[in-house]
Amino acid sequence: MIQNLSLTADQIEILYFREVANSDEILDCIRQRNFPAAVLDGNTFLNIFQFLVAAQIATLNAFRGKLVTLDVFSEIVFCLSAGKNVREAFSTFGFQSSSKSAVVVLVNPDPNTKEFILKKFVCAEVLETNEDMAKYCNEQHLMQLYQIELQELNESTLLDAIITRIAARVAL
Repeated sequence: MIQNLSLTADQIEILYFREVANSDEILDCIRQRNFPAAVLDGNTFLNIFQFLVAAQIATLNAFRGKLVTLDVFSEIVFCLSAGKNVREAFSTFGFQSSSKSAVVVLVNPDPNTKEFILKKFVCAEVLETNEDMAKYCNEQHLMQLYQIELQELNESTLLDAIITRIAARVAL
């Protein structure tokens, strides 16, 4: 699914890989900086919108020359966090050797990049729509990650609470 982000005119595509069998290999590629996308633990997924917001912030930071991390892909992982600790953001949201699913965020992908990524993952299924991905969301886990209390959900949705935390970190 390609989304156009209006402020930077970047194209964002998001893929969800289920039951990843080669997590160690993927993690090695990421660590060697041989992976042309942001790769996140699939347990951080609620809605494509949260990744679009993180990608928008990351691409704006890159455009402004204000990256906190090394590149726009690592910045996307960092931007998902509600905090400002880079190491904590990567240990919480980044893809790990124990990850069984992955969310991959591509920025301005060309067909070769997407093909490269699709070939790299050994998995049971690749999902490209929000509706298909949402079936695998663990809301309780996300509430813990973002420290969201049940009372807060009386006034807003879980997605709104998550986006608020992502956006509030930028303002601090």
